[in-house]
Amino acid sequence: MKKEKYLSIRAYAKRVGVSHASIQKAIKAGKISKGYDSETKTINPDIADQEYGFQTEIKKINEKLKENISQQQLDAYSGLDVVEIQISHQDTAPEALRKQIIIKAQLDLLKLKTESGQLVNKEEVYKEIYAYGKEIRMSLQAIPDRIIDQLLTMDRNDAHKLLTESINESLIKLTTYAH
Repeated sequence: MKKEKYLSIRAYAKRVGVSHASIQKAIKAGKISKGYDSETKTINPDIADQEYGFQTEIKKINEKLKENISQQQLDAYSGLDVVEIQISHQDTAPEALRKQIIIKAQLDLLKLKTESGQLVNKEEVYKEIYAYGKEIRMSLQAIPDRIIDQLLTMDRNDAHKLLTESINESLIKLTTYAH
């Protein structure tokens, strides 16, 4: 029979990346029960990981992912389907690792598409559309001021022709503005 390896509370805390006080609290709260030997005050890391350590890892992974890119940043981009994956305490270690790799790959793809110009920020697009719409409005609203004096001296057909030409001229100017 294989002898099980036990660690001190401090050594186990260091292994999972938390303080020894956190491990002591977890023991008192019953989050680590099967993996803790109260006689020797040591922890079986294999069992404790299943009870507590892996949950701590999942929290760290999720926090790290949240630091990399916020949901607001993801929402600011369009044209990319981001698979919704969340790591939970019910996942096995290999499954959580697989999910972490998928999420990292999605973030890398998002960054690559952004840097290559395939993906643009929606807010920037909205600002450009607003500026262009404002330019269109100002251009069209300026037509009456520009041609009012000429219109007063013309008959209906000539006035219509002048108005059409002025609108077309403004639209042509606007198309060159867009490029």
